[in-house]
Amino acid sequence: MAVGMIWLVLSCGLAILGADMFSARHERILDHGTTPDGREYVLFQVCTGEPYSVNLYIRNAYGGWLFYYVDHEVWPWRHGGRLDFSDGKVRVFCGDEPFRTIDIEFYEKWIIKDERYPAAMTAEEVFNSCRDK
Repeated sequence: MAVGMIWLVLSCGLAILGADMFSARHERILDHGTTPDGREYVLFQVCTGEPYSVNLYIRNAYGGWLFYYVDHEVWPWRHGGRLDFSDGKVRVFCGDEPFRTIDIEFYEKWIIKDERYPAAMTAEEVFNSCRDK
């Protein structure tokens, strides 16, 4: 009987934890600011069911938003995220831990212009648009 109760409590706890991890409760903007060359950027996490996707968007020279892949199968970044720009690269940190380095100068030479997020959109509107997918 006691063993059955322990399993029941553990099962309920795991179900609650799983529901929390796959909920939209942790969707948020992790970092938002201006690159050293004066362009606006936004780093955020959205729930995709895998469970989370971390996306980076930086305004291009024409004002539209360019997408940079960070990851699509991550747990919530509970300690936030931040970016460090230098030498044409951006270092993405999960909390204080380095997560990924993106060569933005190389990437921008080969990227196809993404018209889904035009210059008129704010960083928060880009975030909300990605949340709605």
